[in-house]
Amino acid sequence: MVERIPTGIDALDRLIEGGIPKATSGIIISDRKSPGGLFGQQIIWNNLQYGLKCSYFHTRYSSEKEFADELSGYGWSVEPYLNAGTFLVSDYVTLAELTPEERQSNEFRGDERKVEGRLISAAKLTKLTSQASYDFAVYDDIDLLLRRLEKRQFVDWAGTVAKLQKDHGGVALALVYQANLPSDVMSLVERLGTDCTIELRTDESVDGLLQHYFRVTKMKATNIVRHGWIPFIKEREGITAG
Repeated sequence: MVERIPTGIDALDRLIEGGIPKATSGIIISDRKSPGGLFGQQIIWNNLQYGLKCSYFHTRYSSEKEFADELSGYGWSVEPYLNAGTFLVSDYVTLAELTPEERQSNEFRGDERKVEGRLISAAKLTKLTSQASYDFAVYDDIDLLLRRLEKRQFVDWAGTVAKLQKDHGGVALALVYQANLPSDVMSLVERLGTDCTIELRTDESVDGLLQHYFRVTKMKATNIVRHGWIPFIKEREGITAG
């Protein structure tokens, strides 16, 4: 019997036999019009309510409070989970930023680079990733992270994320905005999607209305019924796909 983590999106869970198998590293590939961040955040909210320990990594929010305020707009109050330590929200640059003591030591020497006026180390980011402890995580803005790292550094970090899931039985989903990635680096990103790939697409009608769709092209230990693009709706309470 394969243990699975439900996403809380009904149509998706039915398609993948109840949820994403544990010990899975996957990717969500989104176009820029699709609510990719919300898709991942809703899965996190669902799993927080199930009592799972969750993490969300990003480049877009200036503070934890800004993130919590945005989710509260959908009726999702994450502050109790943040205060209890069962939910971690962090941006990549803050994790990778070197402290004054680390700048003086030899541990990350030769790996430093300036990003947004801050001295960071990809090796530190990879080290902290390898020490993470969670049941479910979303790594958002992967395309923006790749711009901040050399390809070699990104490969090391991505390999660490994938190995972490295998070793600890968690689930990690990396969110990728495909339009922002050159084709020659998609193969690097796909290292994170060896077990699971979910694609998001949005079409716009002539009168400006948006229709969102998803499909699953890969899911380990799952017999996926052949399907086309499945419509979903973005509402005030989040994503609905019946």
